[in-house]
Amino acid sequence: MVLGRVLMQSIFYPAIDAFLHRLDFEYDRGYGTQELFGTIWYTDGTWSGRYEYDGAEEWVHRKIPVIPEYLKKVER
Repeated sequence: MVLGRVLMQSIFYPAIDAFLHRLDFEYDRGYGTQELFGTIWYTDGTWSGRYEYDGAEEWVHRKIPVIPEYLKKVER
């Protein structure tokens, strides 16, 4: 996972332990306040982003769509 590799390269082990400890909680995706923010990037090029609608929240896994060949052709 990219996050793990970045953490290992950029901060010391005690900071990694503190970071992981903060992630160890019961996450309620229903109504309430945000617990996590941002985007999670994966090594396969996909990502997860936080989605919120009308007070409810969840994480959505996304990937870049495949572009059809007919859209790639450019006439000059």
